[in-house]
Amino acid sequence: MRVAIGTVAIILLVTAGLLWPRMANEREARTFLADYNGALSQAVNSLDADKLDGFVGEGEKVRVGTYIQHLWGDDIDLRTQFISVEVLEVESSDPTMTVLARERWRDSEWVRSTGAVRKPAADSVHTLRYTLLRDGSGRLKVHRSEIVEGEGTTPP
Repeated sequence: MRVAIGTVAIILLVTAGLLWPRMANEREARTFLADYNGALSQAVNSLDADKLDGFVGEGEKVRVGTYIQHLWGDDIDLRTQFISVEVLEVESSDPTMTVLARERWRDSEWVRSTGAVRKPAADSVHTLRYTLLRDGSGRLKVHRSEIVEGEGTTPP
């Protein structure tokens, strides 16, 4: 009986040792992506890509900035609200972390010059793949993001 309890204890310790880094990576990714998406929402709503400083590498900032310029040029006032993120998968090999995440957003569009509703508020769910890199201080930054799948929109 003592041997069985000792064996079970060892198995539990080994399992915990194997799962702990994975759980820590998932928690870190979820926290970072929630903060990043909050900043992304602010950047799009204010048409100011500088709100992403500290969250993105230069290439991703240029990509988002180009999107913001497109909205401005097309007279679109896009209002975004980040709702939630669910981390589906994490692969980590320092300094890179690849994250597959499902995000829920609420968006509406207005004609900037007239204030007319272009698209009423609707919720959307998208699955994204993020490539995150640690900078020199160990902080994660979005190096690249891509939408893998969109599940459409529904009224809030």
